[in-house]
Amino acid sequence: MHILDPQGSNHHEMSAIYEKVFNKNAVALLGAGASVTNRQYLSKELIELYQSKIMKNFGTTNVTRFVDILQTTNNQWRSDFDTFVVEQLGSLTPNEGHDILVTIPWKQILTTNYDTLVEKRQTKRLEMEELISKLRP
Repeated sequence: MHILDPQGSNHHEMSAIYEKVFNKNAVALLGAGASVTNRQYLSKELIELYQSKIMKNFGTTNVTRFVDILQTTNNQWRSDFDTFVVEQLGSLTPNEGHDILVTIPWKQILTTNYDTLVEKRQTKRLEMEELISKLRP
């Protein structure tokens, strides 16, 4: 059952899930799909972009294998790839989905993603709440 596709679910199950979320008794677990914004940066895409940048192809899109190759190849450094990934992901901006996600009263949000899209949006939301509270008499 997927919370965004309730067609195959019964009403009782969905109500129970919504109640847990509303009572801050549910955890959101985000995977790679949460990182899709105006650009898609899964490990395969990052490897392809990096290989284009350095004008080499190491014949793999498996990120573990790729960094192993970098570490054992002359004139290639893992830290250069890491810096490249940080630069690419740092340029992403949160979208409407991230806006909605951080307004839901989750107990916690866990993610396997390297980007900081959720954190950026949460920080903005908290700053806005603080501003609003200062404006209230």
